[in-house]
Amino acid sequence: MKILLVLMEHDYGVASRGASYEYTNIFLPTKKIAGEENTFHFDFFAEFKKSGKEEMNNKLLAYAEEVKPDIC
Repeated sequence: MKILLVLMEHDYGVASRGASYEYTNIFLPTKKIAGEENTFHFDFFAEFKKSGKEEMNNKLLAYAEEVKPDIC
């Protein structure tokens, strides 16, 4: 089963603050349980800051189409 998690990697999107709560408590345990090859991550906030809302949405859709997750 492929899982795509759409969440921030860094706390409030700031790398110097370290990993976000979601990354630490959702992504990492899911990766451990489901396996690295079945767990995918999309940092929506980093992409939003870099490209804006519309481009972030387009990249998320493209990544989802590429990965073809069972759960998002």
